[in-house]
Amino acid sequence: MRISEIVKQKSKNFVKNGKILKEIETPQRIHFTVLSKDLHSVIFDKKEKSWSCDCQFFSLKQKPCSHILACKLYLNLSRKNIYGK
Repeated sequence: MRISEIVKQKSKNFVKNGKILKEIETPQRIHFTVLSKDLHSVIFDKKEKSWSCDCQFFSLKQKPCSHILACKLYLNLSRKNIYGK
């Protein structure tokens, strides 16, 4: 699946500017809030290994939006910081 450069850049900016909040982690899911023009809720379902977002882009296209990509990047960076990789 091809992701546009605009979406990639928006996701990097969310992370760089501290706009990702990891709200709750349970054994089944991780809930994030992304602070953009509007607040967006992103959920990672660990069992299904699937992502969802309440934004219009994801709802209409069912493709990863900048909010989901930002949360993925945030998790990857968090893991690197914890494990020193």
